[in-house]
Amino acid sequence: MTPTLFTAPAAGSFDGGAVLSPRLYLRLLTTLSAIVVFTPSLAAAPAGWAPNLTATATWDDNVTNANHSTDIIGALAFAANFAAAQRISLDHDDSLVLTAHVSGESFPEFTALDRASVGAQTAWRHKFGIGAQAPIFSVEFSGDASTARETDRSGLGAGVAFAWRQRFGESTLVALSQDFSRFDARGAVFDRSASETALVVTQTLADRWSFSATVRFRQGDVLSYATPPRPDLVALARIRSPVNTFGRPMVAYSLDAHTLGGALALTRTLDDRTSLALAAEYRATGHAALRYVNRLVSVALSRQL
Repeated sequence: MTPTLFTAPAAGSFDGGAVLSPRLYLRLLTTLSAIVVFTPSLAAAPAGWAPNLTATATWDDNVTNANHSTDIIGALAFAANFAAAQRISLDHDDSLVLTAHVSGESFPEFTALDRASVGAQTAWRHKFGIGAQAPIFSVEFSGDASTARETDRSGLGAGVAFAWRQRFGESTLVALSQDFSRFDARGAVFDRSASETALVVTQTLADRWSFSATVRFRQGDVLSYATPPRPDLVALARIRSPVNTFGRPMVAYSLDAHTLGGALALTRTLDDRTSLALAAEYRATGHAALRYVNRLVSVALSRQL
């Protein structure tokens, strides 16, 4: 059992426009997610949901996503995620996985970033063949609602993801995914849409240890905070807004950028239901005059209830 790390970054930290208007796009995705999530539950009443609780502590050395040393601020965040999943077999090769989750994130030093969310996902999975090494293709629809202490950060989100997973031998798992997401916040500067491609290779080691390496490429909206005047960011930003999130007057700039990131994680299974993971991640984000780096370290404890 390997916990998922860095699933709830601060708004805009690793967060593309659409042909449809953003709000119409969100409504369509949210409606589709609701149909896909709840229709199967009407047809069957699955029992045996497998609840999982994950607690994470993460240090981000540049939570402001800034590129000037005077604006770079580090922060510690604590997160908790409670999720329950149920697999429904459709036939020999196909299944649905329904998941519901409640999560929260707290920043002791910058409480304006505190937030909580509730959401649901449905994934259709198709297995090509039999045996542990048969590849699996999946499509997932998701929708969630979040509330934040800084109310303009609250909003609704939706997404769709495609993934390919395959084992090689008894100890190597390779997963390739592509996802598209949209979040509509109360404050327009906190809206974001993005596409992200990720490759994850997990290697099972001896004696309850596993190691994973992840590479991600993301294109979409990011938030960069800076002390004005910053005419270089004004020229790039699609929208900006003054904030006091970090205890001093700054401006939040929302702009389109690309991010290349990599992460390494080492996981130890403590018993049949509990695991502990240590991870380190590096992200480099850029667009025109904007260039900044995030370095994160994380520890996560996961328990199957």
